[in-house]
Amino acid sequence: MRALIVAVHGAGMHAGYFHPQTDPNLSFLDTCHRNGFAVLAPDRPGYGDARDAQLSITEQAACLWSGVRWFREQHDSSTEVILLGHSMGAMVAIAMAAMAPPDSLAGLSISGVGEQYRPERQSQVLPVGDAAPHRVPAEVWWGDPTLSPAATRDPRVAPLVPVSEADRRESKLWPSMAANLAAGCQVPVHIVLAERELWWPAGRAGLDELAALFTSAPWVITEEQRLAAHNVGLGYAAAAYHLRVLAFAEDCLLSRHHNDAARFIR
Repeated sequence: MRALIVAVHGAGMHAGYFHPQTDPNLSFLDTCHRNGFAVLAPDRPGYGDARDAQLSITEQAACLWSGVRWFREQHDSSTEVILLGHSMGAMVAIAMAAMAPPDSLAGLSISGVGEQYRPERQSQVLPVGDAAPHRVPAEVWWGDPTLSPAATRDPRVAPLVPVSEADRRESKLWPSMAANLAAGCQVPVHIVLAERELWWPAGRAGLDELAALFTSAPWVITEEQRLAAHNVGLGYAAAAYHLRVLAFAEDCLLSRHHNDAARFIR
């Protein structure tokens, strides 16, 4: 296999985010399989069978790294690892990259995340126990209905589950954590923001703002995914987005192999 991609889902979703049942062309798992990549897409703590809902972002990151180590021990431990995270999962993936042991990680690809929420979203990011209702308009998550299959919003088909208590708590804390965690990432970084992202500042300004936090990364690639909303992996743009992720993965492998060859030649 080309590499192992560890895919980390967002809040209110389970790992089925990476293999939606709404359209066979939108599966990240299938796209990876066709292109020679292995994928490990676990449920984050608080979702599915991973029932501990109280872990912080950094505790979740440590827990998932333990799972990755176990998986590699059972398979090929020499395979390069690339992290992929969406939304709340991107926050966890950034924390994972920041704590990654030397030479254990080849790259980090994130989407649906920023440093500071849009001002109009601040009141919708609520801590556990807040008396106000946690109501977010559907278009913030999905955008225009024409951007995704009709079944995408159907809980009988889509990978939708209740948001964990920890995610509600940690999402409120993220703006105070983002810069410090991002500065600890020492691998190449790929940032994708949806053209119609409504949680975070989008466009060139949003991309540049987030990219500037990764001060220790050897290089950062930023891209805007056209005709996509926040849940970029579930809309029609998912096919194009997934190929962007794999192109970044190939760049990471090329860089690692080039550096290894250069050291050998010296």
